[in-house]
Amino acid sequence: MPSEQHDLLVLRMLRYGEHSAVVHALEPEWGRLSLFVRSIGPGKSRISPAFFFPLNPIRVTFDTKGRDVKQQLPTLRTAELLYRYEQLYERPNRTGVAVFLAEWLDKAVGEQGSMRGMFQFLSAALEAYDRTEGCPLFPHWVLVRAAGFLGYAIEAAPEPGLDFDRSSGRWRKRGSAHQEVGPETGALLSALVTADFDQMAELDSRPDLRAELIDFLVSFHREHLPGMAELKSLEVLRALWA
Repeated sequence: MPSEQHDLLVLRMLRYGEHSAVVHALEPEWGRLSLFVRSIGPGKSRISPAFFFPLNPIRVTFDTKGRDVKQQLPTLRTAELLYRYEQLYERPNRTGVAVFLAEWLDKAVGEQGSMRGMFQFLSAALEAYDRTEGCPLFPHWVLVRAAGFLGYAIEAAPEPGLDFDRSSGRWRKRGSAHQEVGPETGALLSALVTADFDQMAELDSRPDLRAELIDFLVSFHREHLPGMAELKSLEVLRALWA
């Protein structure tokens, strides 16, 4: 039975008995991948559950029965942390962002296949976020950029005074879109499309705009990913901004 080494971003861990679990993770070539962890918990012979916090970058080895990994549940053998976050799990507002993004990815990526571009983007963005103070628009920026990796990129508004049509993913004359957001929120959405990570701090990030835009972005992704389940962590994220 071959053992393979892969870098992953953890999405969630589901306990399966006292000392075992199933872990969902993002893998560059296969997209979302499920792994079985046979021995988890304290002790030298077990793997620490701390490795499987949402969005942790880990390097693992696991056993496979063939090349079609998506049709099996590989057994994880070893795990090591690739980057230790300094702020992501030390501050409640950042933990809320991590849990939200991990849940969204777990439900949005599905059986997409290769996600190398998304994986590289997320890995770099999360490390930058962890090293940066503030950055309240980070989850919005990730959802805006992720649309391109999932096949329905958002473009910046070609001119001021337009509304974004959620169904078509296009900008239209104000009042003609099926689903509108306020003018300020629409302008913020357009600005995020072209903003680099360092430019987000310059954008208006009032709590009311953040709440309206995150709701709109989740609805936009759901429009293009039929059957995507509700996000339980979204309400927690909104509460952290109140």
